[in-house]
Amino acid sequence: MLTDCFHNITAKKTILGIGYANLARQPIGKPYIQVFTDSYKAGKPFSITAKNVPTPKLPDSYIIGVVVGDPTSNSKKPLDVYGCAYAVNSLRGEAYPIAGYPIEEFSYPIAERSYPIAERS
Repeated sequence: MLTDCFHNITAKKTILGIGYANLARQPIGKPYIQVFTDSYKAGKPFSITAKNVPTPKLPDSYIIGVVVGDPTSNSKKPLDVYGCAYAVNSLRGEAYPIAGYPIEEFSYPIAERSYPIAERS
């Protein structure tokens, strides 16, 4: 469950995006996009489950990113980002905690706290 979103989540408009990149920040595969099916008022807790996310062949170390926002018609800024998080992972057993990261000065983390995607073993 995510909390403290400062924007309305709009059914059939707001998206959840998940993407992978190598450590040089080059995308790996196509990003996964899922449109929200329910609307939520700003400030209300919400949850979404990503269904059937394809996982590309990943290098030993990679980045996974998650974003929530509304698509725009501006090719230079194709998404109004409400919040995002990313983690750097390693198939060699190394993992780094996920971090909320505001993309621009008017976007905010979608969660009060961020949690690791993978735990160190």
